Amino acid sequence: KKKKKTQKVAFSPNNFKNINTMHSYLSRLNSIFAYFCVVLVIMTSANYATTFFIETNPTIESITMEPYYVQRSNHIHGHNMSLGIKKLVADLSTLFTWNTRQVFAYVVATYKTEKNFRNEVIVWDKIIRNKSEAIIDLSNVETKYPILDDGYGLVNNEIEFRLHYEVLPISGIMYYGSLDLTEKLIFEM
Repeated sequence: KKKKKTQKVAFSPNNFKNINTMHSYLSRLNSIFAYFCVVLVIMTSANYATTFFIETNPTIESITMEPYYVQRSNHIHGHNMSLGIKKLVADLSTLFTWNTRQVFAYVVATYKTEKNFRNEVIVWDKIIRNKSEAIIDLSNVETKYPILDDGYGLVNNEIEFRLHYEVLPISGIMYYGSLDLTEKLIFEM
């Protein structure tokens, strides 16, 4: 007689003899890592969500700019102008929460010319890394970057200066704003 070959069924009790044995170390390590990633995502999301309930009120007391010189360079490059910050007092410490990595503060000069409707030039900037550096008090400081117009639009033109800031969080999206106080100058040659 021929013996019938029996096939093992995948879910037979014989396949689960070692059901109470321990998992391998790699399997345990994978479970711990996956749990850590889930907890990290939940905590990061909670950190970002709690920043919506905090009011930030940055203030600016004064901004006063004065020209050092307006120099006519050549006909190709237009006018070169160097500015000085006579007085800039601002308090950006309320922008720092437990989710703030750093704040980037900068002064923008805005003016109109016949060629261009809107010209914006950053004349001063600072990276603020902690709350103790967030109170800005500058007096008689030359700006970092001079203004170089592509034509002759700087002379006898009104230039507006405004303090802007960008907040870089630890988690979440970056946000930015500007402070209401502005300074207007007219440069004569």
